[in-house]
Amino acid sequence: MKLLFLLLACISTTVLHAQIAPEPGVYSSEDGYYSITIAYKKDEKVLTIVEPNKTSNYTFVSGNEYRFVNPTNGIEYLIEVLSTEKFAAYKPGNKANRSLFYFTGNASTPATKKEFIDYSKIAEKYKEKMKTDPKDAQLWSLCAAAANARSSFSKEGFEEYVAKIVPSIKAILEKKDKCPCTDAIDQSTFDKY
Repeated sequence: MKLLFLLLACISTTVLHAQIAPEPGVYSSEDGYYSITIAYKKDEKVLTIVEPNKTSNYTFVSGNEYRFVNPTNGIEYLIEVLSTEKFAAYKPGNKANRSLFYFTGNASTPATKKEFIDYSKIAEKYKEKMKTDPKDAQLWSLCAAAANARSSFSKEGFEEYVAKIVPSIKAILEKKDKCPCTDAIDQSTFDKY
């Protein structure tokens, strides 16, 4: 009986500390506004995170944690795989302040690198308009925010975000049926809200 108990204790300890392999695909932040893609190389223990503006290879640390050090600024980031469809991202020493991401499969596609670059330029254009046209600064800030959201969010996250800000834009406008920034929010999306 003691041998059986010892064997079960060893098996349960192994199962509890087994490495979790994340499901490859698209993950969205808790609020649904930011999506990334994960690829996992089990044999190399490398977790690749693809964001609209960069690709980062996280290497295995221990348990279910992976580490990446940004070569540009030397800042360290950690990812803890919590289940096959959930992970947490945080900086070392700050585990309490972490962002959770959930697997969304392929239904939610993150912004591409080209979209990130293009919409970031559009956001900058409206930020400049805030300075050159201060009487309409609030309007241009909402347009900049929409372009910025489109540069990083999944299409679904962007739709959800736009649904919240279009009423604010329309409240400012004299002609409520014409989007003032169709390069950030297309007219058909603007018309929906």
